[in-house]
Amino acid sequence: MIEKTSLTELSVRSLLKKKYGIEVNNVKKIDKGSANIFLINNKYILKEFQSIYTKEEIKKEVAIINCLKMNNLPVPNYIKTISGKYYFVHNKRIVILQE
Repeated sequence: MIEKTSLTELSVRSLLKKKYGIEVNNVKKIDKGSANIFLINNKYILKEFQSIYTKEEIKKEVAIINCLKMNNLPVPNYIKTISGKYYFVHNKRIVILQE
């Protein structure tokens, strides 16, 4: 069972502005998958991973996706934060943004 999200629409708006410089016009929660997923501005996917996932596992996933992308396979585009990371931590959970 997926852990309940710690994110609210207000916190999503605030975090995306602070971490990515993105103005959020709309947020829609999507109840599918093994992460808490939000559709942002009908363009981005924000994923809040379950607490069992480590930074190392997320870094490995990003590296694999980027390798597949370099080989011209259709994969999601991970967006870097303003500080240049592919993820950030919010309430002890790893969060990523994909396009």
